[in-house]
Amino acid sequence: MGLGAVVRNANGELMGAMAKPVIGCLSPKAFEALAMIVGCQMAIDAGFTRMIIESDCLEVINAVNQSEFDMSMEVELIE
Repeated sequence: MGLGAVVRNANGELMGAMAKPVIGCLSPKAFEALAMIVGCQMAIDAGFTRMIIESDCLEVINAVNQSEFDMSMEVELIE
């Protein structure tokens, strides 16, 4: 299994991409959260200070945007 991330600028131009193998058994939601974290770290390492994060996993997006306490396994990745 693996994950990937793409970084684009405000014009939609590709600024970077990565793929990373992941060893272990994670839920699909955990993989989405991990991909988001890795993508954000890649953007930070490239010098980006402002980001718009997109994902096709509404559960992860909602978890990132909420301020309530969450007991799910994936919350550890998001926090």
